[in-house]
Amino acid sequence: GPCGFNKLNDLYENVSQFLLKIILAPLAVIAIAFVGIQYLTALGNPDKLEKVHEMAKDILWGIVIALAAYGIIEVIFRVLTEGGVPKILS
Repeated sequence: GPCGFNKLNDLYENVSQFLLKIILAPLAVIAIAFVGIQYLTALGNPDKLEKVHEMAKDILWGIVIALAAYGIIEVIFRVLTEGGVPKILS
């Protein structure tokens, strides 16, 4: 059938859910588990422990930035498609 605006909305939903649930969530879990293992092996070594703390901070900032970007894009898309802010913000 013809490709209309509803198809664009469906594409956005599918891509955003794929990125959030299939890519970001597992990567975040793997990264946090990796930092946990590194932390356990770094006990007693102050230099390595400092690197692990820096790595953990970077990973958490990455997760925060990714979720914030998703939220901002979600608000913009909802304003453009539905003419208002999402219910969560109103």
